[in-house]
Amino acid sequence: MSYAPFAYALQRVRELVQDGAGSIRAITSTRFQGDLPEGLTAEEYTRRGIVSEIHTDSRWGVEKRHPSRLTIACTTQIHLVELTVTVARTLATPQQVSDTLRDAVVSLAAEDSGALQQVLEWPQNLSTTSDGHDTGLKGLQYIDSTPQIIGNAGQAQQLRTVHRFDATIVSNPAAS
Repeated sequence: MSYAPFAYALQRVRELVQDGAGSIRAITSTRFQGDLPEGLTAEEYTRRGIVSEIHTDSRWGVEKRHPSRLTIACTTQIHLVELTVTVARTLATPQQVSDTLRDAVVSLAAEDSGALQQVLEWPQNLSTTSDGHDTGLKGLQYIDSTPQIIGNAGQAQQLRTVHRFDATIVSNPAAS
């Protein structure tokens, strides 16, 4: 039986976002770093932001029924899963009090959205991981980006932007 290769698909997304992988429209490997797991304290987010300004994480969200999926008994299964790519940028005190400096950081978050769309929506970038595993990814469609400033004024803050995509993943479970 072949289940949807969600782990390989997520591995490929992280390769594209963090490692500079991809044949077309690649993101440079120095633009984003990983190391942004859920559940960190505000102090830990700040510490990591001082060490490296831009952290990111990618994870699966809600799985929905794909409109083309007829029944569970089919030999080809089509999955529609929300993918979130979170990018956190540090806002130092000068950026908090200056509209011009803060707007520059917010503009970078909008540029991140464009870079992510270009690399993740390019179909040839999606099919296999760097080590050759099939991802089952047939497409990613950009949904939206939501920026939010987190932290207390006067201390290091973060501009955390969640970029959402719908991922189409195909698997071929055994027929018997």
